[in-house]
Amino acid sequence: MGADQRVSASDALAGYTSAAARLIGESSDKGRIAVGLLADFVVLERDPLRSASADLNELSVIRTVVGGETVFEA
Repeated sequence: MGADQRVSASDALAGYTSAAARLIGESSDKGRIAVGLLADFVVLERDPLRSASADLNELSVIRTVVGGETVFEA
């Protein structure tokens, strides 16, 4: 794919979080970090929004939390 097919890291992140929750009609329960919402999430080694796009595939997952329980920790 060419450069004209790319989206920003911010748009890609929204595509997996807030936009995805809106598309499936679950934005009142999911899609962002807020009190009272479900929050399955990963902790990355560094902020993907402050990383060079060429380095995004190199980011390591430090922890994965599902249903309030850590299911993976490096």
